[in-house]
Amino acid sequence: MKSLIAAVAIAWTPQVGDIVFSTNTTRPGRLPLYRIARAGPPTHVAIVYQRPNGSYGLLESTEHTGVVVSSFWELTRPDRTHVYVRRIRRPLTRMESRTFQIWAERQIGKPFAGYVRAGMTALGPCTLQPFRAQLESRKWACSELAAAATVALGRVDATGVAPKLTDPQDLISDEFLNLSKHWEKPVPWDTRGLHP
Repeated sequence: MKSLIAAVAIAWTPQVGDIVFSTNTTRPGRLPLYRIARAGPPTHVAIVYQRPNGSYGLLESTEHTGVVVSSFWELTRPDRTHVYVRRIRRPLTRMESRTFQIWAERQIGKPFAGYVRAGMTALGPCTLQPFRAQLESRKWACSELAAAATVALGRVDATGVAPKLTDPQDLISDEFLNLSKHWEKPVPWDTRGLHP
């Protein structure tokens, strides 16, 4: 994975559609399971979202909150390590931004999909055929939500991603789901002093 990631931490000005990765260290016993399943680290993914009031946050799904828009300060918690950012190459148009905002608002408040379902992402690469991305779900794991968001943003074709078979590693590595056309290479973000 090191060859896929730039070596220098960056100052970061978030924009809608940037993808943010982190590893949660509060449950170190789960990390070997992620590795066995070829699902990380990173173990978590979120996407930058602009609220209707104009402020920015992270659209994410966690076991404790379900789908919420979190503050960027969440990334500075001591249990969130190895934070990486994939910046979207071309900013969204106003129409694309509004379309994504409407989609995201429908997802907020939905429950977390659970670790059994999240573990299902390891059953196969996200590019298995035939399928069509489902942009609506009753509940979401973090990587499912982020994968669906790449389609809702208008950057990935719905026939090119299967959210329920996507894990954070797929979104950072470009191995099974190549996002390099629309997102820059992942770069580390030094959360100790660089706040968006």
